[in-house]
Amino acid sequence: TMNSMAFLAHQIGSAAAVQFGGEMRDLTGSYLIPFAIVGMLLIPAALSSFAIREKKYSIRYQSPSPTLAS
Repeated sequence: TMNSMAFLAHQIGSAAAVQFGGEMRDLTGSYLIPFAIVGMLLIPAALSSFAIREKKYSIRYQSPSPTLAS
C-alpha cells in the first residue's frame, strides 16, 4: 500500500542520511553541509506531502461497513 511505501522510503532515507552526515563530518569537520542539504530537501518533502490523497486512503474518511445483526 501507499502507506507502507512511505514508511519504507522513510527508513531507507533515515539510514542513508545518518551515514551521509557521518561521512561529511569526517571529511569536512563540520555538520554545516549535511544540515544545509537536509534543509533544502525539506522543501520538496513538505510540498510532496500535499500530493497524498488522505481522503482516499485513510480509514477516517471511509464509510462504515454494514454488519449483520446477530
